[in-house]
Amino acid sequence: MGKVQLQPLQQILQQPSGLQGVETYLVTPDNHFFNVDTNSTQLPSGIQTGLELKGFGHGTYHNYEDEAVVGAFRWIDNLDVLLLTEQRQYEALKNIQQITHSYTIVVILTGAIAILIAFFLANRIIIPINKLTQVATAIASGDRYPTINIQRTDEIGTLARAFNHMTNQLRDLINTLENRVARRTQLLETSAEVGRHISDILDLEELLVQVVNLVKERFNYYHVQVFLIDDERNLVVCAGAGPIGQKMVAQRYRLKLGGKSLVGQAGLGELQLANDVSQSPIWLSNEFLPETKAELVLPLQRGGETIGVLDVQSDHINAFSDNEVTMLQSIADQLTIAVRNARLFQESETARRNTETLLRDLQNASQDLAYRSVQLHTAAQVSKATNTFLDSQELIQQVVELIKKQFNYYYVGLFLVDTAKKWAVLKAGTGEAGQEQINDIHRLDLSGSSMVSWCIRHGQARIANDVAQDDIRYVNEYLPGTQAEIALPLIARGEIFGAISIQSTDKNAFSDEDIDILQTMADHIATALQNAQLYSEAQASRARFYDLYNKAPAGYHTLSGDGTLLEINDTELKMLGYEGQKEALINQRKITDFMDVKSKSLFRSILPQIAKGEHIQNLELVYVRPDESLLTVLMTATPIFDQQGHLKEIYASVQDITQLKEIEVAREALLTEANILNSLGHQLLTLESTEAIYMACIDAIKTAKPTRGIAIFMYKFVQGQMMIELVALWNNPDHGWPPISVGTSFSAAELELESLFLSGNTIVSADSTADDRFPEALQQLLDFLQMKSLVGTPIWYGGKAVGFILIGNHITSAFRDEAIRFFERVAQQMSVSLENKSLLEEAQQRANQLEAAAEVAKSTTIEVDLSVLLPQTVELIREVFGYYHVSIFLVDDYQQCAILKAATGEAGKKLLAEKFKVSIDKQSIIGTAVIQRQVKITFDVHQENIYSSHPLLPETNSEVVLPLIVRDNVIGVLDVQNTREKPFNEKDVLVLQTIADQLANAIYVAHLFENERAATRKIQELHKRYLQEKWDAYLQHEGNLEQTPIIIENSERVLPPDWPAQIPMDIRETKVITNDEQTNAYLSNDANGDTYHSILASPLTLR
Repeated sequence: MGKVQLQPLQQILQQPSGLQGVETYLVTPDNHFFNVDTNSTQLPSGIQTGLELKGFGHGTYHNYEDEAVVGAFRWIDNLDVLLLTEQRQYEALKNIQQITHSYTIVVILTGAIAILIAFFLANRIIIPINKLTQVATAIASGDRYPTINIQRTDEIGTLARAFNHMTNQLRDLINTLENRVARRTQLLETSAEVGRHISDILDLEELLVQVVNLVKERFNYYHVQVFLIDDERNLVVCAGAGPIGQKMVAQRYRLKLGGKSLVGQAGLGELQLANDVSQSPIWLSNEFLPETKAELVLPLQRGGETIGVLDVQSDHINAFSDNEVTMLQSIADQLTIAVRNARLFQESETARRNTETLLRDLQNASQDLAYRSVQLHTAAQVSKATNTFLDSQELIQQVVELIKKQFNYYYVGLFLVDTAKKWAVLKAGTGEAGQEQINDIHRLDLSGSSMVSWCIRHGQARIANDVAQDDIRYVNEYLPGTQAEIALPLIARGEIFGAISIQSTDKNAFSDEDIDILQTMADHIATALQNAQLYSEAQASRARFYDLYNKAPAGYHTLSGDGTLLEINDTELKMLGYEGQKEALINQRKITDFMDVKSKSLFRSILPQIAKGEHIQNLELVYVRPDESLLTVLMTATPIFDQQGHLKEIYASVQDITQLKEIEVAREALLTEANILNSLGHQLLTLESTEAIYMACIDAIKTAKPTRGIAIFMYKFVQGQMMIELVALWNNPDHGWPPISVGTSFSAAELELESLFLSGNTIVSADSTADDRFPEALQQLLDFLQMKSLVGTPIWYGGKAVGFILIGNHITSAFRDEAIRFFERVAQQMSVSLENKSLLEEAQQRANQLEAAAEVAKSTTIEVDLSVLLPQTVELIREVFGYYHVSIFLVDDYQQCAILKAATGEAGKKLLAEKFKVSIDKQSIIGTAVIQRQVKITFDVHQENIYSSHPLLPETNSEVVLPLIVRDNVIGVLDVQNTREKPFNEKDVLVLQTIADQLANAIYVAHLFENERAATRKIQELHKRYLQEKWDAYLQHEGNLEQTPIIIENSERVLPPDWPAQIPMDIRETKVITNDEQTNAYLSNDANGDTYHSILASPLTLR
């Protein structure tokens, strides 16, 4: 252990503090005093408390010399000593005692002089005094008319005449002023009582501004300002009311002390009054205050010393009465004390800051002492204001009772605004009515029409001398006798936080003067309430600060040079597992006692380095707790040396990094997991088959090493029943397992899985045999499969669970959260891959469907033969869409039946052979579609009442019928059937509807073409007959020509070989024979030149 140099410390402690009777010294735990000379063996209570707490505090007690003192103490951990600062109580209370002694001497002297004067004059004035007494008694008893008949020219005569004159004045004024004077006296007495108890404001600038504004507002003066004497003996404006006052303060308006001005003369200590400034020889005009007519300047004097003046100006002549002068003098006296206290506080603050600079190691103690000093001062003032009540509720109740008692009001209540700024809540009320309202939590809406609400909203007092006639009124059933009411806002530091309601049973009970007096009291109460609230908050804050060290997030300890524990905080004790055992460890154990073998050796090896002054940072050590558990920490150690350079202490902090170590391990696991998932994601992008996707996901999950295996189940519906099919399986090869093959299906209903795996939630069970969520049938199956613990994570498609991956162990064990998250991510990637594959297949199917629709559209444009078109169409739809059966029905001419015209497969051939047809009524799906002229979709034909099964189509489970509509007429239907339930989606129906519309148009065009072709054949027969007749007639007319017949066939015409080449001929049956518009005959020679051939060409036009 090193030696402590005490001389510098003693010099610091003996430096003057600026306060009389203050003594600062140190006390060790073994009762040794430093910086004082005493042989006392009995420790004062303050020292005992400080040594026991080893913290900080304050109080009043008797010191080591048995003197009453006010003291503050703080335990200094670094020195292991107690620092005390004490001031003798008689020094602290010296000012009060001096005033008390002065008042006592004045009273005694005054009494003695009065006795002497009374003894000297008793014989001469006893008779006149008796007469005066008799008349005064008569007046006191109510007789206003007696007079004194004493005809003397001395003082008694003068007194008699003055008494008679006073009696005459009383008779004139007593009728009008008696009540008002009594009222005013009562208000002033209460105002004075509240004013004596107001808390001091320690901020000088704020204090002066509030005083001048308050005096100006309450007394309605023209201007009020405060001058203080500066170091150059000038009177400088430090605060002024209103904008003028602010301007003068900003310009540092000043007057010479003792100069030719009312302010300058008052600064010498004499009150200056000019009720008419124009008549005052020393009045000095001010350009800022042109309307001044009267001025009163009161010196701010204390103990013969003048520190400034209170300057009050009025814009009326004779504005200052004796009463006002007296009241303002009282305010000036209070202001003097307040200014002096504020300056003392500033000086104290300056001294505290200087002490902090010199005693940096004691900074916390100094700050606490200064803060405690301010707090004690404020607490003392609040205590004085509220008769030692610090509880705000007790304070406000005492205040309302006081106001009611002093003024004899009907009721007084105090409201505070709630935190939501919506309600004014009654916190104190007088009498039984007040208590009942408090019990009922009486409150007023701040937006309502009550006096209290209006007052708080506007920040102004409001009087209703006849509540029945006032627009702002709240009828309170608890207070039926109220006739008049006044509401006063509670304002402190510019914040309105409540109001006082004062009520009377007399109308016209309140005047404007009442507002001034009562508002002053309300302001005092507001300040006291706010101070009490601030005091409470400060206490709570201090308590939190006191816990900071012990509840810090890191551990802190102090070691000696050999590693012995000198101090340790609660956080590190909790880390080590020795919570609440500090006393058993301090100075008893070494820090290495809590380390494992490796850490002990490491720490001992670095102790010499620390002793040489090396700072150790982030040294990783392992503590061993009493329960054998390990704690990994990072230690930072800093050596502290004494003035001789010897190692004194080692300050160290430790941070628990056990979780960081665990996080590091988890990070590595997450990195491995991310690599697996990333590889799986790339692999899934290249896989085309569902089975390959299943196996890729199983390979990824196998890296988690489940001891039983992995299975993938998918949901499917078979005849309306939910089945769970095993689609992929991996058994851990390290053991033998019961046989189960891919493709095995289980009934979801029999296993009662609706509330488990079908819910879409991940199911985790550490012991499936004892899991109450699993029904008996499922537990039996899991027991057969030797799966004792499992995780089931859902597989999603289209926002719905379509299956799940089951990962199991053959023993009961809990799955780590990281493993469960990994399984879920694999399932998510699998879901995305399956959905992408399904979407790709769906897109390909949609492309095929659109291609089929285009093929149908193409066929309808080039093929008009229904016997060819309809079979081609149904086969194309079945092949592309993969439907079970497709057929086309056409409505007969009588709209009675839908006749089958084309159908797919062997069933279709048989149905066509038997000329299958369906009646058009609402007893069949086809008939309903025709009648309703709408698409009819049936997802489950077994649930459809009008479905009629056919033995040739036994596997039909769903059906869609699309009407073929042309020009608002239903000419048939396209019937599509499938083996799956709900196979038709909106896009399928849209494509089928497009094909149906194209097919309907094609059928309509085919019908038109057939009708046109029949008409064409009939016209050809008629034209043939006409040509034959014309030809025969021509030959008969040209009898010498050889007849060459023309044979007109339906498909071809045979022409003679000498047909004129210049006549073009189209031999197709539907074209025009010649381009000429009239019949022409042509002749030509045969090959021998002696034979003539002829032909008749006539135009044939089809319309």
